[in-house]
Formats: sequence, C-alpha cells, structure tokens
Amino acid sequence: MSKTCCTIVFSFLVVLFLTASALAGSYDFEGTDPTDDVQDLEDNGNFTSEYPDLDITFAKVEEKGDNIVFTLQVVRRIIPNNSSIRYVFYIESVNTSESIEVFFKNPYKCYVYRSEPDYEPPLYVQVNCNYTLSDDNTTVTITAPKTAFSTVPTPWNVTAMAKITVNKFLDELILDLYVPPETNGGTTDGNGDTGDGTPGFEIIAVIVASLIAVILLRKQRPLR
Repeated sequence: MSKTCCTIVFSFLVVLFLTASALAGSYDFEGTDPTDDVQDLEDNGNFTSEYPDLDITFAKVEEKGDNIVFTLQVVRRIIPNNSSIRYVFYIESVNTSESIEVFFKNPYKCYVYRSEPDYEPPLYVQVNCNYTLSDDNTTVTITAPKTAFSTVPTPWNVTAMAKITVNKFLDELILDLYVPPETNGGTTDGNGDTGDGTPGFEIIAVIVASLIAVILLRKQRPLR
C-alpha cells in the first residue's frame, strides 16, 4: 500500500472515530419563540408585552457527557432575585406519569425537583445543579447531572417556562421530544413556537467520509 493510500485510510479512521465519539457523547435540540406572547392567565390567557423578563425567545437542551445542559433566553433580562419569578424546564415522560422540573429562582439557585416513585404519598427531592448568567443577563444556562433524571424514563416531553407564580403570568415554549440520540421528532405548539432537533448530522458525516475514502482509494489503484 502506497504512502498516499495509508494517509487516506488513517484520515478516514480519525474522522470515523471523532464522529462516533460525538454521536455517543452529545445530543441537543432547541427552539425559538416569538416575542410579546406572555399569557395573562387571569385574563383568559390573552397575550401581553408588559413582561419582557418573562418573554422567552430561545431555549435549548443539550446532552454533554454525564450532564444535561438547559439554556433559556428572554427578551430583557433574567431576574434571579425575585421570589415570585421562576424559569423552569418541565420534563414529563411520554410513556409514564413521571415528571421532573429544572428551575432557576431566588436567591440565585437552581434545582432539579423530582419525585421518588417508590413513595406514597410522593417524596420530592431537590438536586442541586450549577448555573451561569450571560453578561447581558438575558440568558441562564443550567447544568445538571444525568443521574438526577433517572426516575423519568425517556422519551420526554420538554417545555421551557418563565412565570410569575403570584400574578399568574406565563410564557412557555414547547420543545422537541427528548429521545435517544439515534432518532428525533419535531413538534410545534399552538402559538407557533418551534423545536428543532439536530441529531443525525454525525451519521451523514460518516457516510460522506466513507464515500470520499472509497473514491480516493480507487484512484490510487494501479491500472491492470
């Protein structure tokens, strides 16, 4: 085998390894939300533009190694020091009644709030997680261990929410189904909010890399 041929094979194997690693270790989906659609639940759910701190524009769920990362962005700023305001990712199993909440609230804390299914009445457990705020305070990113979600079987329905618990104002963005990395579905809620999954790109990359390698290898073969 020629030196050029060996280089091609080695490059292909590197691409294949990196792609397989990415496919196994990461998975994400995200959604965007129109502005001025915060619901006033005491006014028949009519929309209002008076609460830009609740007005979600973007949300994302991303699997990174042993963690799940949740990102939520609003129009004006995330308010972490108001006890009546919560920024929440509500997660519910499609196949069972189990659910879990990931929320960020006063005073600058975030929790994974889950029920223990073996207890009656249900026992709720708070699992601490880490968070960061963007420099302009419009975005909060929450990182939680995957083990905190072990009681809720996949696939999940995931909804990002920002709400005032006292005055009952709410904005929500229904995201994609959270499913194993091999497959993914898309959903759109009644307000035109969309969620778009991105798994599968790595598989396409593997196929393309394989075809390129085959073509180049055939070009290296001497004519008989």
